[in-house]
Amino acid sequence: MKYLLLLTLALWASYSNAQIYSCKTADGKTSFQAQPCDAGAVQTEKLATTTTTVAGDVNPPGCNHPLLGRWRQSQYSKELDKDLISDASQQWTFAADGTLEHKGLIVQTLPYTCVGDIVTFKSMVENQLEIVRSTPSTMVWRSIDFGGYIYVIR
Repeated sequence: MKYLLLLTLALWASYSNAQIYSCKTADGKTSFQAQPCDAGAVQTEKLATTTTTVAGDVNPPGCNHPLLGRWRQSQYSKELDKDLISDASQQWTFAADGTLEHKGLIVQTLPYTCVGDIVTFKSMVENQLEIVRSTPSTMVWRSIDFGGYIYVIR
């Protein structure tokens, strides 16, 4: 429970009126980020932080998992698959435009990136989640910054 409170507090300090930049590198990879593209990358779009919901099991560019769409927390634990505690207090909606709407103690819209198995929330404090396993309807996330596992369902 402690790590969830810390995660929520860290996410609370977020941007307002932020922009999302879609950047394409020389090797063809696309990333979404809160800052203008790095030297050598081509900025393909500048998007406002509006949230849209995408149905189905769609992977954002660069992500190995069907992250797009709405997820709600069902359980959490300190160790993977041990001592699971039921908790439906948080909800996340990942949009294809690189924004995330998080509903917990507060509601906020944040930019995010996903590279492989790592999701980075671009708030004032950068937070990272590792996607441990996924199906189209369930996922297990490990909080890299605060420890512990978050179990989510569609």
